[in-house]
Amino acid sequence: MKFFDWGLKQTMGNSVSYQGSILDNKLWDQVINDAKRGLIGNLFDVIVADAPWDSTAINLNYETLSDSQFMTKIPIHRLQQNGYLFLWITNKKLEVALQYLEKIGYERIELITWIKISKENLLRDNIGFYLRHFTEFCIVARKKGKFAELSKITKTHKAPNIIVEKVTESSRKPEQLYQIIEQFCPNGKYLEIFGRVHNQREKWVTIGNEAITRKKPKQEKARRKLHKANLKGINPQKLIIL
Repeated sequence: MKFFDWGLKQTMGNSVSYQGSILDNKLWDQVINDAKRGLIGNLFDVIVADAPWDSTAINLNYETLSDSQFMTKIPIHRLQQNGYLFLWITNKKLEVALQYLEKIGYERIELITWIKISKENLLRDNIGFYLRHFTEFCIVARKKGKFAELSKITKTHKAPNIIVEKVTESSRKPEQLYQIIEQFCPNGKYLEIFGRVHNQREKWVTIGNEAITRKKPKQEKARRKLHKANLKGINPQKLIIL
């Protein structure tokens, strides 16, 4: 592990993790200086972002980003010239996410739906502003323009657009997403932004303020307690698999 004024860097096998704030330009300079360009000139062919959106329907026990911070602080054009962006969104942030894609010159090409399952194999719901939510969405976007170059690293019509997987710990996204990405863009150069320790993955680069070390036990305990309080009173729905 190496220490810098912007944070920490850790290399384990073919995976690299950077822990620091995405608001710090020095972190991005380090990531970009370390990366090497791939087949079609990208530092990263696929970028996954699970942003800590603000203004959600439940109270969050971690630092969030404003819409303007998210839109301006990620140097997307320095990270890829012609690639894919997988962007997790909350229901309220759909329009914001689409505005962001337009701003950076990307277009939405797919929408992946995660149907959440509880450990009891029931549909798992959570609080929304108006309805209860059983799903979460990940927008798939690419740089606008001709597909010829991008097609060199892409296998279309193979991966599904739906995920049915159990919810594990708070904020952890499904394993199937990474399988979809690696099937869709095999042998690509992969980056996850806002990742945590559990997101470290072989052949991936992970960036986040908890990418290498977790928060203090008391903070994590408070987060879990708050999460359970948000779920109190939920009537789980039976899952029927056809």
